[in-house]
Amino acid sequence: MATRPTLAESMKRRNGFVLVNIAISATVLLAIVGLAIDTGYLQFVKTRMQAAADAAALGGAQEIKLNGAANVVAATRADAALNGFTNGVNTVTVTVNTPPASGAYTSSSSAVEAIVSQNVGTLFMQLLGFASVTVRARAVARQGPGTNALYTLSPSAPSSFSAVGGVAVTLAGGVMIDSSSATALNVTNGSVVSAASFSVVGKYTNPVLSGASITPTPVTGASAASDPLAYVPAPTATGACLQTNYSIGNGKSATLNPGVYCNGIGIAGGATVAMNPGTYVLRGGGLTVSNGATLSGTGVTIYNTQGTGLAYGAVSLLAEWSCN
Repeated sequence: MATRPTLAESMKRRNGFVLVNIAISATVLLAIVGLAIDTGYLQFVKTRMQAAADAAALGGAQEIKLNGAANVVAATRADAALNGFTNGVNTVTVTVNTPPASGAYTSSSSAVEAIVSQNVGTLFMQLLGFASVTVRARAVARQGPGTNALYTLSPSAPSSFSAVGGVAVTLAGGVMIDSSSATALNVTNGSVVSAASFSVVGKYTNPVLSGASITPTPVTGASAASDPLAYVPAPTATGACLQTNYSIGNGKSATLNPGVYCNGIGIAGGATVAMNPGTYVLRGGGLTVSNGATLSGTGVTIYNTQGTGLAYGAVSLLAEWSCN
């Protein structure tokens, strides 16, 4: 026959039950607190890592702009190191991709992707079998479209940009002139030049003295710009000539197509020439537009170079010229 427990026995059983519950609750509470501490620390590392990835991607894009892509990996990793994440140290890996391996700019040669990752040790999560957690941050930086349509990069040449003899030049974008010469921008003898802006490291001749005009008024004392296309591989200047010694005048009209033009292009005598979009390689001879001729084009890149037996020639615009 069963007997009812005494009051003392009942109290012991209750005390034991409470102690078990307290032990279980304390373990769960400590696990939650530990998880919160580890999560907070990992988020702190992630924040620092994202800042390093952002700086690295920006530094890589700037390296491409200034010096081309040859040393972009080293430059990008150097910027990550300056922000506390050195590739190969403390399980840190800094991966650099240009163009990016994923995302919206996989075809952009001026875009840099920086991926920073590290195995970060945990404190309390080790009790759950997680000795470390991989933290990862990614950033992409690229050069956006500039506002300038024309750059002259000589640091000291006089008349680095010159319009004389009644020429009319219209540019949809701005003009950046790196020359420090007192006559870096030379617009004289009734020429009319307009653009979105004019920035000149040096100075310019007063167009009013010779009946010329520059719109808007140039800004002098500007900081020199680097080559905006330094990251772009030079076009191929070899191969068959699409045209050789191309010349047109006598008021004629023509449309040119992209390709290699050997020994120069000459447009004169009131001729009107339109250039279809694309890359035009001038292999020797340069480009001359003069005597009332008109040259226009949209989406046009002109690469002026030389070749075997074909000497380099200047780009001389002595007539009406527009660029969009």
